[in-house]
Amino acid sequence: MARIVLVDDHPVFRQGLESLIDLSGEHELVASLEDKDTLSHTIETTKADLVVLDLSLKSGMSFDEIARLKRSHPALLVLVLSMHDEPEFITRALESGADGYALKQDAFEDLDFAIRSVLRGGRFVSPTILAYQEVHAAAPSDTDVPDRQREILVCLERGLSNKQIASELGIALPTVKNHLTVLFKKYQVQNRTMLARKIPEILRN
Repeated sequence: MARIVLVDDHPVFRQGLESLIDLSGEHELVASLEDKDTLSHTIETTKADLVVLDLSLKSGMSFDEIARLKRSHPALLVLVLSMHDEPEFITRALESGADGYALKQDAFEDLDFAIRSVLRGGRFVSPTILAYQEVHAAAPSDTDVPDRQREILVCLERGLSNKQIASELGIALPTVKNHLTVLFKKYQVQNRTMLARKIPEILRN
């Protein structure tokens, strides 16, 4: 069972994450801190496998702390939690040694997926960020559809559920949901049914 240390200075959010970790049944929350002052000592005494670390603590940003932790505890995994979705924050956190970058505004099921992904040895970046970047990396035309979203639209047109789309495309369920959210906004629709009606026109462009 993976041993997790949580560091977040927002009591309500921290309590929610504590419950999420406890309810998973697959991880053990060995410490919950509101700042990073005693973090290194806590990691040593608890033999933690993963630190879930708030990027913006009252004592300052956590970039340097991530680098220090990785130097002192090379096997330690670090999942960053942040309100910042700007590329410079994500890049700096990952370059500092973070194994994952999740947004606080993500659904709790996405945060649970982030924890599992990092513990399995993968590098996690919030699907919300990935979906947003994919849209804005596309060609200038408003009618252009990035390849991944085109694949999702084709699956949706075939009547596949979100879970079936994730399985067929080999991506995470939260990633599918976030791509759909972006598509809803782009095409000004409220749900899958309304989007499905527009798919033939979208795919013709």
